[in-house]
Amino acid sequence: MALGMLDSYIVATALPSIAADLGGPGSMTWIITAYALAIAASTQVWGKLSDQFDRKAMFLLSVAVFLTGSMLCGLAPAMGALIGFRALQGIGAGGLLVGAMAMVQVLVPPKESTRISSWTGLLLGLSLVGGPLAGGFLADAAAAPSSSNAQPWQVEVVSGAKGDELADALVAAHQEGRRSVDFPYSEAVHQKRRAAAGGALQIGFDDHEARAAYDAESLRFYGAPHVALLFAPDTAEARLAADVGMYGQALLLAMQAHGVSSCPQGLLSFYVDTVRETLGLERGKPLFGISFGYADRAAPVNRFAAGRVPLDETTRFHA
Repeated sequence: MALGMLDSYIVATALPSIAADLGGPGSMTWIITAYALAIAASTQVWGKLSDQFDRKAMFLLSVAVFLTGSMLCGLAPAMGALIGFRALQGIGAGGLLVGAMAMVQVLVPPKESTRISSWTGLLLGLSLVGGPLAGGFLADAAAAPSSSNAQPWQVEVVSGAKGDELADALVAAHQEGRRSVDFPYSEAVHQKRRAAAGGALQIGFDDHEARAAYDAESLRFYGAPHVALLFAPDTAEARLAADVGMYGQALLLAMQAHGVSSCPQGLLSFYVDTVRETLGLERGKPLFGISFGYADRAAPVNRFAAGRVPLDETTRFHA
């Protein structure tokens, strides 16, 4: 249920940017209307089908319809196609709403139904807040200019069970030494920065056990509930990669403006084959990841600030 509600709120927040990209601001409201009408029209049909056939099968079918519509929306070349795919997505969302409630009634004893309904209300409330939040800062960042004003990036946002799966795969790859990097990284710089961070976190240079534990924590996104992985295209050269970096910086600032804590993580791009395999991706070069959520201010890692070279050593002013 939260999946369908999140989708609606995220799209509503990002709607102006979507309409601008597809060149159809006059049809903008139909993106929401088509989705809502499809939900309203399909719920009765899904309910009837669930009564006549296997409820689990109908629920899984609605999930498949919803995900297919979501994928097609992402590939829509024009506003008319997007509206049609949103309607398909809404048909699937109608099945999600009906199927979830029907299965709760069948599987949960009557005395437990109140507690389950409370959790359902909590999920819907979180989607009401989280949907516009995620849609807001992703849309804000996408509207920011870059050096060549190209948009070569692809963002993969990973959460929940898939996030746990990705974290486990990254930790396993790290422990087994299965590094794979698309964009080479200066090992000398990396070692110097690791030494500085280790000192600030009171991890000795020779304390391999503590360093391994810290690396595992990093590869688990420091406990953040979400991670956004930023990809450059396979053909990316330095200038396009710079555009992705500028988008990433805009995304960090947008998250901060929305009250969300974030942490850019270059270590996630040291295991690109693992990332692509786990997420089922065939293309794209991961540049870095951004873990985000609401920070635990008591955690030592959230009190660490990376040192910077003094301004007069990096900047010269000419007049």
